[in-house]
Amino acid sequence: MTTINLRKLPPPTPGAPRGEQDEQGVYHNTKTPPHGFFVLGFPSQTFLEYERSVTWYWWAGGIGLILCAFAFFTNDYLFLLFILIAIFYFLMTAHHDPHVFVVDIYDKGIMVHERWHPMSDYEDFSIIPLGEEVFELSFTPKKRLHLPLDFYVHLNHIEPVREALQPHLQERQRSESFIHLLGRALRF
Repeated sequence: MTTINLRKLPPPTPGAPRGEQDEQGVYHNTKTPPHGFFVLGFPSQTFLEYERSVTWYWWAGGIGLILCAFAFFTNDYLFLLFILIAIFYFLMTAHHDPHVFVVDIYDKGIMVHERWHPMSDYEDFSIIPLGEEVFELSFTPKKRLHLPLDFYVHLNHIEPVREALQPHLQERQRSESFIHLLGRALRF
């Protein structure tokens, strides 16, 4: 069984504008910053951590060596260089911990890493289950060439987030994308 871990958020800094934290770790407040009324804040992280066994690392190393040997024997040195760079990158980031941050939802937009995302830039949101306790919150942009805004949300925070967003954006039902299914199957 695949285990997905969401890291705990460190305690808020004193005097932070998020207000009071309830027993589930969700912040609620009605202070009025320049971006409108604060609705709630929840912890998220940059990527999901999958538990990988020693066997997984042996399989990944074996596939990498087979690809290197194939590239060498076919005299495809550009592909060999690409594989070696990918192996080096994988080894450098294999034990990298995800960065935990707070997503603040205001009545006029979303604040992430001190970057403002107005609600008017997004047409809807969707909540996609990625496991038993982890969901992906995805905002669909109105502009065609913009990327969606995605966050990982723990099961405890999903209902307060849904209630905070429904007055401002329409919720759309979506299923998990192929790239997420592939990543979860490979535990990558």
